[in-house]
Amino acid sequence: MNTSVNCIGVAAAPSAFQYAMWYLLVITRILLGDLKKEATGEINLGLTHEHGIDLFTSVFTSFNQRYPGISFSLTEAIVAKQNELLLSGQLDLGLVMLRESERINLEYITLFSEELILGVPKNHPEAARANAFGTPLATTELTRFWNSKFSLIFSVSTMRQLIDPLFQEAGYKPTILIETAMNHALIQLVSKGFCCTIVPYSRMLNSPYSADCAWFKLPGRPSWQVCFARRKDTSLSEAHRYLIRLAKRYGETLKERFI
Repeated sequence: MNTSVNCIGVAAAPSAFQYAMWYLLVITRILLGDLKKEATGEINLGLTHEHGIDLFTSVFTSFNQRYPGISFSLTEAIVAKQNELLLSGQLDLGLVMLRESERINLEYITLFSEELILGVPKNHPEAARANAFGTPLATTELTRFWNSKFSLIFSVSTMRQLIDPLFQEAGYKPTILIETAMNHALIQLVSKGFCCTIVPYSRMLNSPYSADCAWFKLPGRPSWQVCFARRKDTSLSEAHRYLIRLAKRYGETLKERFI
């Protein structure tokens, strides 16, 4: 009898095991089917000039390898315009740069923070105070440049909302030679000896003209936040979340170069 019971027990075990494996296989197929459905479609992504395309091209390969069925519709626009497109539902996510005080009724996901730095022509009298290019930046004060010409980002940008108070604190209104939406143009102007400028640290790192300029940090380390913004009543898919993780990883790598 004992042998009979043992035989029954041994015979029952494979049946339970097989049922468990079948159940696991069914669940796996359901999940894979859901993932397959989720991994198709289009992401409407807003990008700021220069920063945006740099970040996007840096993360796209990894994203596309995981989600080959998802395409992108890219819109390059200033922060104010992206705000309009986000609120009207025309963008899923928008890459924006701004200060905490400039946030509006959107959900913000901070990717990294970035300092603004001072670029000076190498023939400027103060350029001798700069450290060698590629080494940690020295710090200087804007009061030393009260009689210098500046070229800056356009006046209604979020970056100017950060820059203009710096000159107010220094006690003067700068003589502005040129205003533009292009940070790389500002750096090129400095490299040619035409003016000084203030730009985000990453723009200095990415410009082929940066080595022909002298660079300084500023007191108080003025900085802004690089964020993804979205409407508060929208939800994030796994593809959106993966894009955000890649962007944060990009920011972490970039910040290691902010010296």
